[in-house]
Amino acid sequence: MKTIIKRELLSYFATMTGWVFIGLFVFMSAVYFSIINVLGLLPYYNLTLQNKTIMFMIFVPALTMRFFAGEARQNTDKLLFTLPISAVEIVLGKFFGGVLLFLFALGLTLIFPFILSFFGTLPVAHIAGTFIGFALVGCAFIAVGLLISAVSNSQILSAIGTFCTILFLFLVDVVVSILPSGELASVIYAFALVIIAAVLLYAFTKNFYAAMTTGAMGSFLIALTYFAMNDMYTGLITRSFRWLSIMSRFDNFSRGILNISDIIYYITFAAALVIITITVVDVRRNEG
Repeated sequence: MKTIIKRELLSYFATMTGWVFIGLFVFMSAVYFSIINVLGLLPYYNLTLQNKTIMFMIFVPALTMRFFAGEARQNTDKLLFTLPISAVEIVLGKFFGGVLLFLFALGLTLIFPFILSFFGTLPVAHIAGTFIGFALVGCAFIAVGLLISAVSNSQILSAIGTFCTILFLFLVDVVVSILPSGELASVIYAFALVIIAAVLLYAFTKNFYAAMTTGAMGSFLIALTYFAMNDMYTGLITRSFRWLSIMSRFDNFSRGILNISDIIYYITFAAALVIITITVVDVRRNEG
């Protein structure tokens, strides 16, 4: 894994990718700092961090599209997959390489609250909490881009897919407000998830019987639980979509509240996507 991390970091700084990412990230942070803190005469840098989360929609796709889609474009993916290392090491190496670059760029922006400290007392707890939350949100979004890059052979499609997914995660609270909460809609939704799971299982394994068994067992369990405990389906759709509400959990960090459940959520969210990516990469290696 260390080899892949080193390879990723060297590739960032051997080309303009890493330098441009860091330069633009710090520059845009300076713009937000100037508008909100300097021109707005506000000492709360946590407000600046809150407002610049929108930058993830641009910077994360630009960073992650090269993870696997970039390898495919350069025809180096086959070489990568033939290395004597596991899919776990490949995926984790790329993930942590991207995370380290992001955290380095984020660390450089610490200069802005440091500048503010010369003009008065800062709400250190709020700023520190927001930095931690910002870092966790960034890691979660990088995991999103990692997965989308792994299932795409085109950098453009990877970037567009990552942008759209992050945009959806930003707007998920709005989506939740218009979703149905009735039992019938929830049961249909549950059946749809089972079908999707079966289709994905077949796509990854090419095992028709395993996919059919998964679909049949899932459908049976849904029917059984519906007749035995139908109350559990009330509001199922909104509950499941609310779990994707990444930005709502960021609010606690911006108030200086380090809630362990929020930290676990971001770690779990990123870990789940990384595990799925490992499965995808393993299948791609076997097909190659």
